Amino acid sequence: MVNNIMTALTTDCLSATFAALADPTRRAILARLALGETSVSKLAAPFEMSMPAVSKHLKVLEHAGLISRSRAAQMRPCKIEAIALKSVDDWLGEYRRLWEERLDRLEDYLKTLQATPQSEETKKRRRDVAGKNDIDLSDPLSIVGTRVLDAPRDLVFSMFSHPKHLAKWWGPDGFTTTTSAYEFRPGGVWRFVMHGPDGRDYQNRVTYDEIDPPKRIAYHHGGGGDVEPVQFNTTVLLEDLGGKTKIT
Repeated sequence: MVNNIMTALTTDCLSATFAALADPTRRAILARLALGETSVSKLAAPFEMSMPAVSKHLKVLEHAGLISRSRAAQMRPCKIEAIALKSVDDWLGEYRRLWEERLDRLEDYLKTLQATPQSEETKKRRRDVAGKNDIDLSDPLSIVGTRVLDAPRDLVFSMFSHPKHLAKWWGPDGFTTTTSAYEFRPGGVWRFVMHGPDGRDYQNRVTYDEIDPPKRIAYHHGGGGDVEPVQFNTTVLLEDLGGKTKIT
């Protein structure tokens, strides 16, 4: 799974939710409320800040729909609202699925390029490597994942640096990719169309920010009214594991 840091969201509701979750104090407040509703004074107790400062955090969380405050009792206890968190989880889940399917296709393509007769021991080793995947959603503004690929780092790097390879694995299951322009350099742009299984075409633009062969690629997606309204930054890290590659 590639580190994928989201910088723009698709709806105002999600924008407010992610902005609220970006602050560690507000995340700590939510963690406490996950144990049950409580008063503002009890929520403020662990933090070295004034009650007005805590109240400001609560207003942000309430505006985002992440908490609610009862108006029936004098102390107005707060409670967490799971529906808003489910919306975040659903939204992140779509991107997680996209990258899981994308890297599944990359792994299959690498196996095709390196196809040789395999012993049972080699097949077992490949199955073991395929299981070394991890996805981390602890940062609410990012999706961080890793996968160990049974291929040398230079070969994996070339999967990102040549459009003929990208066309074989970039889209999720059922998609194909057509490139119209490609400049693999800092400031260079990759223009491509992802063709969905339903017949719809998705216009995309990637601009490369940093390239450090064969270790690191950073780019941002989106920009302009002629592409899909989805914007995010991505950093790809490739670590050499002695004939295998850890991608983060």
